[in-house]
Amino acid sequence: MEPFDLRKYLKHPPNAFSKEQLTMRAKKYGFTQPQFLELLAWDYELVAQLQAANDKLILKGGAAVQLYLPPEVQRSSVDIDFIAPGIDETGIELIMGQVRSQLAMLTHFRAERLAPKSPELKLPMLTYIITLPSSIGQMGKDTCRIKIDFLLANYAPPITNIPDVETVAIRASGVKAESLGSLIGDKLCTLAIGTIGIRRLQDYPKHLYDLELLAYLLDYGSKAFEDSLESMHQIIPFESKIRGTRYSLEEVLASVEKTATGYSAIDLSNPAQKMADARENLDNFQQIYLPKPQKKPYYEWSIKALKVRYLAKLAKLTDDAGPEEALKALKEAKQLEQRLANLRGKELEDAKQKLLMKINKNEFDASSLKEMRQKPIRRIYWQVLEDANSPKELKEII
Repeated sequence: MEPFDLRKYLKHPPNAFSKEQLTMRAKKYGFTQPQFLELLAWDYELVAQLQAANDKLILKGGAAVQLYLPPEVQRSSVDIDFIAPGIDETGIELIMGQVRSQLAMLTHFRAERLAPKSPELKLPMLTYIITLPSSIGQMGKDTCRIKIDFLLANYAPPITNIPDVETVAIRASGVKAESLGSLIGDKLCTLAIGTIGIRRLQDYPKHLYDLELLAYLLDYGSKAFEDSLESMHQIIPFESKIRGTRYSLEEVLASVEKTATGYSAIDLSNPAQKMADARENLDNFQQIYLPKPQKKPYYEWSIKALKVRYLAKLAKLTDDAGPEEALKALKEAKQLEQRLANLRGKELEDAKQKLLMKINKNEFDASSLKEMRQKPIRRIYWQVLEDANSPKELKEII
């Protein structure tokens, strides 16, 4: 690696990028491919460099999400996504110029603007490819490449200044990122396939993984629901205008629910015949991006999708009745799920049979309905959790 005098140029200790450190971290957290941790480590170095050049830049996307999660469940992330409110193309070039000067002494370092390749949408976005030295050996080479997207947005979402935090790849220095609630809202919009969300189902697993953990693993108050709604009310008109249309919050959340409902059938034999590509994409995602303890069977991913479906319903409730009601419903749903783990024997079987009776039969064909009877009770529970009133209705069963 580079000599230790790089300490005055890098924002993180140079030995954090060594093969020994990265291999040790990969082993510690259960990653089979340490080269992806190397990319994540460089992600946070570049974030620190770029935000030092201009503190208006706001980190979003997967690299931001991991900063909120405990290392044990963090995934690797390759690219960097920024919101650049009030910064134009010239401003981004000035920022990149400062970073080029700061990191010019790194072996193999290059920062090149990437021209869009006939994009379907004319996004107000600038993209750069950064080439950096690799101690692991990426694809048999001694370099690695990271893509940075700058979204030239006309809005600034709620933010959090995150202090130094431990990640699976590196102890990341302080970062300005979307707030927890804003990230939840942003991810909901990302999963709104058919309206303003991603266009490729193959990208669905990473966003699903992030959103389910943010919303259900972490403890937070009503402010997170307020931030998520504020974020969505900013993103929806911005993305709608790009597409030359106008979507409402209800339409966006309905598309989140529809996609999540469809994806939740990934663990069923009959629908899965039509979801062969989705299963293959999920398998690839788990193999590359997740630590071994977080690689789950298909039914767990069905549960994740159903949790996102429920979250979309709570986002609508937040807009209608306020964040306190939504937060109350979320907490009740999580508490009931925890109770399931304490059921045993006849009590467990009775609860399972009662939950099965509440399944919407219109969502399944006969063979899938029969298969559902063999699923774990958690899978059935999230299937029947239709709206914010469901936890109250299910308390007597569980």
